[in-house]
Amino acid sequence: KSFRSAERQSTLNSNIYLAESTGNLIVYIYLLYRSSAEVNLLQTHLLAIAGFVYMLRVYLVALYLLRRDISFEEIVGVMLVFIPLILSSFALNRTESTTAIQLVFGVTAYVVGSFLNTYSELQRKRWKMQPGHKGCCYTQGLFSASRNINYFGDVLLFSGWAMLTGVWWNAWVPMFMLLSFWFYHIPEKEKYLANRYAKEWPSYKKQTPWALVPYVC
Repeated sequence: KSFRSAERQSTLNSNIYLAESTGNLIVYIYLLYRSSAEVNLLQTHLLAIAGFVYMLRVYLVALYLLRRDISFEEIVGVMLVFIPLILSSFALNRTESTTAIQLVFGVTAYVVGSFLNTYSELQRKRWKMQPGHKGCCYTQGLFSASRNINYFGDVLLFSGWAMLTGVWWNAWVPMFMLLSFWFYHIPEKEKYLANRYAKEWPSYKKQTPWALVPYVC
C-alpha cells in the first residue's frame, strides 16, 4: 500500500517533521552567520531569507496542504539526511565574489520556483475542498502546464538557491533533485495516480503530456 493513500490519523509525524525542520533552519542560520565576516553580507542575508521562506513553506505543506500522513522516508531520509546535506553545502560552500547578476538570477529563480510549487499546491487544495470534487483527479491551474509542476518548482527553487552561493558545485543539489524526480518520484507517483484515477488519468496524460518541465518534457 502506497504511503500516498494513508490518511493522517494523528499529528505525531507532522510534529516530528516540523521540529526537525526548525532544527535544520537554526543550524543553517548559525553556519551562515558564523562566517559572515568573510563573505558578502548581502549574499548571507539572501541565503538566510531563502532558508527561512523554504521552511515556512514546509510548515504550510505539513500543517495545511497535506492530507496524508508524513512518511518515514520524509522524516528520516529527507529531514535528517537530505535537507541537512543541502543546507550545510549552501552555508559552508560560498564565495564572496558572487556578482550582482548572479544574485538577481538566483533570487528570480528562487521566487518563481517557490511560486510554482506553493501556488500549484494551493490551487489543488482549494479545488479538492469543493463539494463534488472528492475522489477526482485535479488537472487544472498550473497542473495543466505540467503533471508535476510542483516538482519543477522545487528544481527551479533549488537552482536559484544554489546560484546565490556563487559556487558552481552546489549545482549538485538541483541536479540530484532533477534526476531523483525523473527516475524515481515521478514514476512512483504517476503509477499510484494512474491506479487511483483509472478513468481520468489517460485523458489527463494526453491533455498534459509534459511530466516535469512545462511544454518541454
